[in-house]
Amino acid sequence: MVGSLFAILVYDVNESRVNKVNSVCSKYLIWRQNSVFTGKISLSKISLLKEELKTTINPAEDYILIFIFPSNVKFRTEEIGIKRYSDVNIVW
Repeated sequence: MVGSLFAILVYDVNESRVNKVNSVCSKYLIWRQNSVFTGKISLSKISLLKEELKTTINPAEDYILIFIFPSNVKFRTEEIGIKRYSDVNIVW
């Protein structure tokens, strides 16, 4: 993917909007655990994701945080405890 980025998205939204936020995020990123999505994403798709989330949440009640890195940044992840996702769709 040319111009790809790596994103980590975390959210804290009203319970009534959790399913809708999950649905939006799942179109662009991989679900990792409750309230956390990660994955490679293009700059244009991250813009679409943000616009879609802005129309889904209530900014007076909800919070979304997106960490965005160039895809060539080297980092490692460490996991403790039981995984709540499948590695099948994750491509590094």
